[in-house]
Amino acid sequence: MDASSAQTIERVMSLLGEMETNLDDVRTRAEEGRQRLISSARDEGDRAKNAILQEASKISEKKLRQIEIKAEAEAKKVLSKADADVKGLKKKAENVFDDAVQIVVKSLLALD
Repeated sequence: MDASSAQTIERVMSLLGEMETNLDDVRTRAEEGRQRLISSARDEGDRAKNAILQEASKISEKKLRQIEIKAEAEAKKVLSKADADVKGLKKKAENVFDDAVQIVVKSLLALD
């Protein structure tokens, strides 16, 4: 083998060594990029999850408030009707009492 062939082989070997080093660097950077991408995706997923939970909480609170308002309105209607019923019963009771008093008075006067 002559000197020229030896130099060419050495040059090829040197280039192959550089290529191997470059490939190792590319692998290392690719792995680092992959890890950053995974971490970024995880962080973004967490942010999205938290945003969705907050929105769901707001919607739930709004719906709950609407239900409370409806329930309060219904309770007022029920109380109003109950008050009217109680007033009607009191009036009937007073009428019955008045009638009972008149019957007793008539009975007592009839005994005399």
